[in-house]
Amino acid sequence: MKKLICALLALILMLGAFALCETQEAEEEAPIPAPDFVFETLEGEEIHFSDLVGKPLLLNIWATWCPPCREELPSFQKAYDKYAEEITFVFVSVDDGKEEVEEFLTENGYTFPVYLDSGSNCLITYGISSIPVTVLVDAEGNIRAGQIGALSEDLVGLCMAILLGDMEVLRPAGGGGADAPLFFIYLSRFRADMERCTTRKKPS
Repeated sequence: MKKLICALLALILMLGAFALCETQEAEEEAPIPAPDFVFETLEGEEIHFSDLVGKPLLLNIWATWCPPCREELPSFQKAYDKYAEEITFVFVSVDDGKEEVEEFLTENGYTFPVYLDSGSNCLITYGISSIPVTVLVDAEGNIRAGQIGALSEDLVGLCMAILLGDMEVLRPAGGGGADAPLFFIYLSRFRADMERCTTRKKPS
């Protein structure tokens, strides 16, 4: 009888552990909604980030005085020229005023949509302490991936592939090793810290 009771207790503990693992896995894989915030157009019109969601979206937080930001912008311009119909591009400048932003855009011939983070709403909402930051948001408004720091032209291309569904993001157990690609899942302060990830071509 004691053996039967012990066996039943062991089975209950195993089932409980399995259910806990399942719950934790479901929590880890749950969609991460992109937090909403308010920013301004260069003409002074207020816009909610959520109003722009509806197709894949690339959010980039940058400034004219930021060398790494300036370094990645030509690649983003090429991507915008190619994918503007399929992907919404949102470049939010954290510069103090619009004059330097407009002058910078004109001098460099950039035509992607630029907005102003006048009240630091974006920086505060996403808990950003350094720029540039790029966040990839799917058509349902959930964060797919992101990067802190400048993106190479190859990584900008990877961003396009992820947003268009040609590549998928894999989150390895334990957050990946030190040699994992310099591309991150962006979890911000709403879920946990960031974890390294890998990508692969989406199975057809």
